[in-house]
Amino acid sequence: MTTRQQRTKWVVVVDRDLPVGLIANAAACLSATIGQQRPDLLGPVTADASGVEHQPLPFIGCSILGADAETVHRVRTKAATRPTLLVVDMPQLAQQATAYTEYQATMAATPHEELAYYAVGLVGPRNQIDKVVGGLQLLR
Repeated sequence: MTTRQQRTKWVVVVDRDLPVGLIANAAACLSATIGQQRPDLLGPVTADASGVEHQPLPFIGCSILGADAETVHRVRTKAATRPTLLVVDMPQLAQQATAYTEYQATMAATPHEELAYYAVGLVGPRNQIDKVVGGLQLLR
């Protein structure tokens, strides 16, 4: 079954105006959390022709979409209203903190409306994801 035929869809929406290093870090961190929350998205260990094993990768694929910062925030807010979606976000505060406890304290003191998001990862039914991210283009 191709990735387009899968009922479940995985996307990461990133702030396309960020430096490439911040984009890559945000996407990697979100993917780690999604892999932990949804291990069913990973295929089996795969061996190459030499018998060397390679760890599982997602079999459903993951599209990286680009948007401006305001749209990333709007996607995160809209997705959070849909109980069928797994929503994992990377607030700007997370990449600015030097310790996880600092991140937690800063988040606890910041209202949602004031958060800037570098990226948001979404997993769920394809039709629900498409309604939230409809029209966004692949990051290039």
